Amino acid sequence: MNTKLSFLVFLFSVKVLAQVPTSNLDSEYQFTNNILDTFGTAENLTQTGSAATFTSDRIGSTTSAINLGGDYFKRSALYSNDLSISFWIKTSVVNANKQTILDQSSRTSATEDNTKPGWYIYLQNGKIGLAANFSWYFTVGGTGGTPYSGNSDYTNSVSTSTIANNTWQHVVITMQKASDYPSPGVLRMRYFYKIYVNNVLETSNGDQYYSMTGSGLHQWNLMSTLRTISISNDHLNNLTATNRYSGSIDDIRVYTTTLTQANVTSLYNELAALSTKDFNELSDFYIYPNPSNSRVTVQSVENIESIEIISLEGRNLKSASGATIDISALSNGVFVMKVKTKDGKIGTKKIIKN
Repeated sequence: MNTKLSFLVFLFSVKVLAQVPTSNLDSEYQFTNNILDTFGTAENLTQTGSAATFTSDRIGSTTSAINLGGDYFKRSALYSNDLSISFWIKTSVVNANKQTILDQSSRTSATEDNTKPGWYIYLQNGKIGLAANFSWYFTVGGTGGTPYSGNSDYTNSVSTSTIANNTWQHVVITMQKASDYPSPGVLRMRYFYKIYVNNVLETSNGDQYYSMTGSGLHQWNLMSTLRTISISNDHLNNLTATNRYSGSIDDIRVYTTTLTQANVTSLYNELAALSTKDFNELSDFYIYPNPSNSRVTVQSVENIESIEIISLEGRNLKSASGATIDISALSNGVFVMKVKTKDGKIGTKKIIKN
């Protein structure tokens, strides 16, 4: 009876999982024992250092998140008018230093040089902040007319709540390009910035620059050129340890669009129903290799009776007796592996097919 109840609770939990938005998803990093882009665009991270360790994620799944430990990471260059970043973060650090979490700016130090456009997300005083500085360019008298260029100067947006309580917290940052005409012959070039913490919009901010419209050319963007995205450093690796975030992070997703509140809710609820506190009886087991494109094996001190592979929508895709299962026929993506022991214990972990 207990086994059946656990099974029903598990199925119900999986079925109510939110659908992660994939439209305009450029890359994602789930840190399930690797630093690969698991969305399939192959924007894999490169690591500098050897102190980072894989750790348990927000549902208690082992080696499914990463503690940076002082290391820093980079991915390839990205250019987009609009941008949204989603991630989970776990830290207990509260101090006045701006500790960079993610960065796509052209700054060369921790100083906010207004001649260096771009953006970076940071932790300061236990809160999440976004510093952004967009570049602008326009001509007067047609496309070949007199050129003017500059930057909006750095605008800092900060969350209202403190996230540094040593538990997993969800953060979404959106950066949206916009424009309007506040008066005849005047174009207002704008960027709007939002910070969501745990599915709540906490900060909405913006910056602007005015120009004459005429018949000239107008351009403005947070990234004047293609630039890499860095985790825990700037693009030149110039930040000292006091200005680099070194705690735990998970499920980083980069979108080339502005996420809506509904999108944020889906991301926040992605694995909410899979809390191991609710139904997991088996937690001390490992899956290898993970990711995999063929056979995977479960290693545990317990005797494994069966394995099931379940989609995030709750569909049972494949099952096998024993501690090994072949997933080569599955499409690439993220799935839930449900493991049952011979004495009725049940455990779950994320698994990636690549």
